[in-house]
Amino acid sequence: MMPKKKKSPVSEAEQGNSQTSNTNNSIEERKKQDAKSREWWCVVYPESAPDNWRELVQETFLEAFISPLHDKDVLPDGTPKKAHYHVVLAWPGPTTYSNAKTVMQSFGGVIQPKVIGSLRGVCRYLCHLDNPDKAQYKIEDVVCFNGANYVDVINIQSDKYIAIEEMQVFCEKYKITSFNVLNRYAREHRHSDWYRCLCDNGAYVMREFLKSLNWELENFGHIVSIDEIHQLIAEVDAKELADSIQKIDVDPSTGEIIDL
Repeated sequence: MMPKKKKSPVSEAEQGNSQTSNTNNSIEERKKQDAKSREWWCVVYPESAPDNWRELVQETFLEAFISPLHDKDVLPDGTPKKAHYHVVLAWPGPTTYSNAKTVMQSFGGVIQPKVIGSLRGVCRYLCHLDNPDKAQYKIEDVVCFNGANYVDVINIQSDKYIAIEEMQVFCEKYKITSFNVLNRYAREHRHSDWYRCLCDNGAYVMREFLKSLNWELENFGHIVSIDEIHQLIAEVDAKELADSIQKIDVDPSTGEIIDL
């Protein structure tokens, strides 16, 4: 009969490290359990969620945002990520991690809920609006429940300038000088950005732009290009320089410039 091997004694240092690690984990877990926030988000994998999981989200009666299906995301090494949804829930007041977890598990949330530091930032992430290196998803595909308004949440000042620039390029390309034509097109095809911009405070800028565009077409027969503008600036600068040289008075005997 083989003698039993004796267990190696655990050093006091190892015991101390183990206890410290367990204590730290316990503290972190307690912090997580005690965390409170109005907004939380989680991940849902479609194959493991109930068939009616969206209805269950709606039946929480909380403001909710569901991202488009993220089926084009990849890991840093290029490996495709498992297709998933992001779900954002907003409570009327701060709620605990435990409560958020219970609610999110009810509709198939499998990743532990996370506190949202910036609702706008997280909602913009649902479509990777600020992550051009990631797969882009359509704003129109975000599902909102119980009074949540995705476009209102994600709107930032720079989006308005981008919308105005896009509309101006569009009007130049297709020689559109009617505000009504632009407005109708935006209403039908770009409701979430162009149309909202026109309805809020972008209409004045676009009306003035279209007036100028119409004047160019009527007077020049074409839209003045950037190269033409540069050429015009160069000609004006050259003329001003020539005029300034002619005004210089030089003493013929000394060659010195005489102050005027």
